[in-house]
Amino acid sequence: MGAGSGRWTVCQQSNTGGTLTELNVRHWQGPDSINNLRNGDSVKIISGLKQYVGATRVIGNPVVVNATTDQLTLSTGLPVGTGALLTEVNELVAGAGAAGGAVIYTLNPATRQLLRNGIAFLDNVEEFQVRYFWDQDNDGTIDSLGGETDDVMQVEVNPARWNTRPILIGLSLVTVSPTVENMVVDTRPSYTTWNRTINIAAPNNRRYRNFYSLYARPRNIGG
Repeated sequence: MGAGSGRWTVCQQSNTGGTLTELNVRHWQGPDSINNLRNGDSVKIISGLKQYVGATRVIGNPVVVNATTDQLTLSTGLPVGTGALLTEVNELVAGAGAAGGAVIYTLNPATRQLLRNGIAFLDNVEEFQVRYFWDQDNDGTIDSLGGETDDVMQVEVNPARWNTRPILIGLSLVTVSPTVENMVVDTRPSYTTWNRTINIAAPNNRRYRNFYSLYARPRNIGG
């Protein structure tokens, strides 16, 4: 489901020329420190003019902080100009095996949080379901038998579990208002997304809901 867990930074200062460049980049602090790039991260670089520079890897020790400027010092294999954006791609998720670079999305029903590699990604999510459409004989069409299956856990997208390549992936997402209203705003006893039924019990019937469905054709994934 894409690449990387979302770490990124902005180049604030750079050497010029050469193939091995030290960069002074923005140092994220507090809860935003999850955005800081780390040693070994693969990154793509977009210049300050919004042009693609290339892909490279962070090498050396990126956790060196300049006490005067409060900047991180990174080393990469490409010369990068000030104002460039570095975003992490293709991070190998532990346990993903051959699905290197995969991102794992999970839903925590208790907190209504959608997590991306264990990090909070989207709040106020009540339901998250995945449906796979398979092409197991590689004829370019969805199989007539066994061509549609729901995610085993129904709350997780994990490419490491795929034993073949899905030709289409469907996502069903239901978000709710963060706080309850003073009166009932959803009078239904339950709702169904694909083959999963969610009961609406008080006080959750005093929350507004939005329903989203998305179908995507995956590319460049293994199984």
